[in-house]
Amino acid sequence: MSAHGGLDIAVRRAKPEDHGDLMEVWTCPGVVRNTLRLPLGAPDLWDRWKRLLAATDLGSDIWVAQVDCRVVGTIVVTYESGLRSHVARVGIEVHDDYQNKGEGRQLVSAAIDHAETQLGKQRIELHVFTDNEPAIGLYKKFSFEIEGVHRSFGFREGQYVDVYSMARVTV
Repeated sequence: MSAHGGLDIAVRRAKPEDHGDLMEVWTCPGVVRNTLRLPLGAPDLWDRWKRLLAATDLGSDIWVAQVDCRVVGTIVVTYESGLRSHVARVGIEVHDDYQNKGEGRQLVSAAIDHAETQLGKQRIELHVFTDNEPAIGLYKKFSFEIEGVHRSFGFREGQYVDVYSMARVTV
């Protein structure tokens, strides 16, 4: 547990009973705007997420940031296999009402610790919209570097937008 900005933030693995709070996080306007995830209204998408929350050993983990018994952020860590078994990919979302209060920092820290320390991953990678400066700044604090730009990679608010590929490499 960590206190930041007056909030007590706990980071833990997601559980099936978190689905209501996760639905709220994933449908926040700012979260929808700044992620590449399909909106949860897409056919069968929410059912797939519920199955993932209930499953184990599927090559990914979902971590949550909790404040006062409420899930306010999440990070999904996906583990590659085969020739890329040294790699983890992450995607993070924080509820609009809890942006810039330490939840994202706690989630990224927990994901890095788990992927590198416990699983021996040597590369953690992500995509971020090129105009999402707060997220880019957060990732840089954890030694992620911009490796490239993907032009027209995402579709947001009726137009194609660019994303950065960022990675943290510990080799």
